[in-house]
Amino acid sequence: MTPGRRAIWIAYALLLVGIGLGRMIEKIAADSGGVTSRYGPLLGSAIIGAGALAHSLAPDRLDRRAWRALLVVTALAAVGLLALEATLLAVARAPLRVHALVLGGALLSAPALVAFGRRAFVIGS
Repeated sequence: MTPGRRAIWIAYALLLVGIGLGRMIEKIAADSGGVTSRYGPLLGSAIIGAGALAHSLAPDRLDRRAWRALLVVTALAAVGLLALEATLLAVARAPLRVHALVLGGALLSAPALVAFGRRAFVIGS
C-alpha cells in the first residue's frame, strides 16, 4: 500500500472514532439514552477504526477469520443503522440532524465493508 493510501485509511479511522466520540459526548451532555445508546457508537466506530488501521498498517497480521469477524461487525453496524433509520422514519419525529447522522454513519461504513471483504475472501489482496 502506498503512503498516500495509508494516510487516507488512517484519516478514515480517525474520522470514525472522532464521530463516535462526538456522539457519545453529545448523548452524555444531553443526559439521554441508555448505556448502549451512549457508548455503542464509540465502541462500534473504535472496532471498525481499528480494522481500518490494521488494513493500512499491518494487513498480514490478521488471518482471514479476523477479517471475516470485522466484516460481520461492520455489516451488522450498517444494517443496524439502516434499521434505525427506517424506525425513525416510521415512528419517531426526529430532527433532520439525527437522520443525517444515522445515514452518514451507514454510508461511512462502506469503505470498511469493501476493504474487510477483500481481505476476508480475496486471495492476494
